[in-house]
Amino acid sequence: MARDDDEDEALRWDEGDDHTHALARPARTPAQPRTPPPPRADADAGAGGDAGGDAGAGAGERADADADAEAEVDFAPVASSILLVTLGILGGVYLLYTIGWIVSLQRLVYASGSPLDDAAFAVEQYLAVVAPALWFGLALALTRGRAAYQRLLWLVGGALLLIPWSFVVGS
Repeated sequence: MARDDDEDEALRWDEGDDHTHALARPARTPAQPRTPPPPRADADAGAGGDAGGDAGAGAGERADADADAEAEVDFAPVASSILLVTLGILGGVYLLYTIGWIVSLQRLVYASGSPLDDAAFAVEQYLAVVAPALWFGLALALTRGRAAYQRLLWLVGGALLLIPWSFVVGS
C-alpha cells in the first residue's frame, strides 16, 4: 500500500512553499503594484555628524540596500510558448538548410584547372554549410535583450536569405 501513497503524493501540487523548487517565484499578484521603498528615517538623523549617528546610518544603509535588492528582484519575463515553438521551428529550418547545403554540394561536380580556384571553391563550400548555423547562433546572441519581434525578424530574414537554391532547384 505504500506504493499507492507514493503515487498520490507524486500527483499533488500543494507544496508551493517548498524552497527546493528551481523556479520558485515570489508570490505576487497583479493587485499588488510595485512600490518604491519608503524613505529612510535615519538619513536626516545621520546628518548631525556624531559618531553614534554615523554608525546607525551605516547599519540603516545596509538594511536599506538589502531591502532595495529584494525589491528590485524581478524575474525576466519568460518567453511565451508561441515564441519558443517558433524559435524551435526556425531552428529546425536552419538545420534543414545546413543538410540541404551539404547534400547539394556533394552532388556538385566542379572541374577547375588552377589550385587557387579549387581552394576558393572549398572555402565557399565550407561557408555555405556553416552559414545557416552561424546566422541562427548570431541572431540569437545579438538580439538578446531586445524585443521578440526583432529576433524573429532577423531569423526569418536569414531563413529567406540562406535558402539552398541548388538543393531546391535540384541542379
